Amino acid sequence: MRELFEKFLANQCTKQETEKLLKFLTDEGCEDERNDLLKHWIEEMRYVENSDIDKELLPKRYETIKELINKTENNVKYGGYRFIRIFKVAAVFLIIIISTYLYTHLIKSNKPNDSVQKIAKYAEDINPGHNKAILTLSNGKQIILDSTNKTSVLKVGNMTLKESKGVLSYASSKGDKNEGLNSLTIPKCGQYKLILSDGTKVWLNASSSIQYPSTFSGNSREVTITGEAYFEVAKNLSKPFIAHINNTKVEVLGTHFNINGYADDNNIHTTLLEGSIKIKYFNNELLIKPGQQATCTHTNEMKVSACDDMDNIIAWKNGLFEFKDLDIKIVMQQLSRWYDFEPVFNSNVNKHFWCLVSRDVPLSQVLNMLQATGEVKFKIENKKVYVMDK
Repeated sequence: MRELFEKFLANQCTKQETEKLLKFLTDEGCEDERNDLLKHWIEEMRYVENSDIDKELLPKRYETIKELINKTENNVKYGGYRFIRIFKVAAVFLIIIISTYLYTHLIKSNKPNDSVQKIAKYAEDINPGHNKAILTLSNGKQIILDSTNKTSVLKVGNMTLKESKGVLSYASSKGDKNEGLNSLTIPKCGQYKLILSDGTKVWLNASSSIQYPSTFSGNSREVTITGEAYFEVAKNLSKPFIAHINNTKVEVLGTHFNINGYADDNNIHTTLLEGSIKIKYFNNELLIKPGQQATCTHTNEMKVSACDDMDNIIAWKNGLFEFKDLDIKIVMQQLSRWYDFEPVFNSNVNKHFWCLVSRDVPLSQVLNMLQATGEVKFKIENKKVYVMDK
């Protein structure tokens, strides 16, 4: 598939090979793994100076993929959900292609461009984060989970825990007893995916944590989180799922939502992608619908607003930083959780940025994209990043 992918970018695929590539992009199952592969391949090609891929052809490939998707829509009768899923997979693919093209031509190109500064050389650099977490069992025992291609199985009482490639999953059967509360803590430079005993999937961002029972044995399924998490809750009409964060309670039966409540933000943002949820915050209680975001403020108020860009909200889960007209201080706040550094600001810095970049690249490459605007410059020194006005 990688060879086909490279041939397609080089405009060398036959009709049959193109159809095979499209099938790979749109078939059900393993969406996360497939998108990870695409991002990995793109990143490799992006930074190889002597790549055989003609970067000038990338915009043409973008148009070709759009035509392929259109043909698929016209010639194949998919259900609504399936076509939406195909569109989302293709959209991720297209975003990566376009960002690669822009990066190559606006930053790596040797052609003069008044709006682009020369790429900075840093005496130090900081590698991106990766899959890592600390599992604390109910008996106090701690287990370090880290990126590995190995699969390990752990037996805890009646529970079977499986850990593999950044995913921790719990398996239980009827009659299993609750073995007490476990917790999964994600440090800076980390992320992890958790599959609870009921099948609920939880993605945890850097500097986050979740406390949960090994088995949901009562009349509800309750967890407590800090930081940021994305949930795909398994449906169970008789046993609601409840997520607690600070003084906020989010109750669902089965849905997809993102919740962000980092301590340094002062606000808690809950964004609903699918289903419905009830949010309780002090004396306030609201139902929100898909496409809405509820914000619980430090003044004990709750506000609901429309959220038109869900991809931006869950970009972190999909391996991307997506900044849209974001203040440089918030940009550096998000980067510091993933790269583990302390931002130090020049008092004159007061800029907003638009940027789309993979979370898999070293910090210097992210800073160079920001610096290419000509609005700001950086220095990395002793795990500190100095942010200076141009």
